Amino acid sequence: MQIICDKCGHIINKDKIVQGKIVEEYINIYGTFCSECGALNKSYKKTDITEKDNKIELLREQMREKLRKKLRRK
Repeated sequence: MQIICDKCGHIINKDKIVQGKIVEEYINIYGTFCSECGALNKSYKKTDITEKDNKIELLREQMREKLRKKLRRK
């Protein structure tokens, strides 16, 4: 993954490359500091938050269904 600094335009590449092949691709989860100007480049990926929100909503819906079934029996 190549990260382009928002402030100075420097290209940052932190992938691990062995014999010309990418062994491990760097993922910018928390943000990366530019080695040239020291500016913080924030993460582009916000899916972690949405995945957590989706899972929470799914668990809420499951709990609502359980409560509905339990209340219907009484």
